[in-house]
Amino acid sequence: MLVFLVVRMVDPKNAGTGGESSAPSSIPIRINKQLESEADNEIETRPTYINHLVFARTGTNVFLDLGIVPTDDLLQSKDKQELRFIVLDRFVMGLETFMELHDAINGLYDQLNTGGVLPSEKVITTPKSAI
Repeated sequence: MLVFLVVRMVDPKNAGTGGESSAPSSIPIRINKQLESEADNEIETRPTYINHLVFARTGTNVFLDLGIVPTDDLLQSKDKQELRFIVLDRFVMGLETFMELHDAINGLYDQLNTGGVLPSEKVITTPKSAI
């Protein structure tokens, strides 16, 4: 995935003098995504599986906890009033990034829905307030 940003540049002759140009120049910058550990590249051979997520917000920060409700807990859910949610990773993002995530999810959902591959019903439902 490549992302293009437009960066506002200040004329170096006027920088810090209060005489910044009123017509900003822009240059496109290409961001080349790189995995954190290219050597073992575990993300390609063993991606993290999740079966539950929780969003929360405080101020302009959005928190996303990704993790699993263990299979054993799900199989015994009739006998339990509470299920464990093991958080494997937490992401924190600003509102602009959250809106990008929102748009990307909606786009993918539309593609899957148009293709007729979305499930028609959930097998097990867990109320968000319980986890």
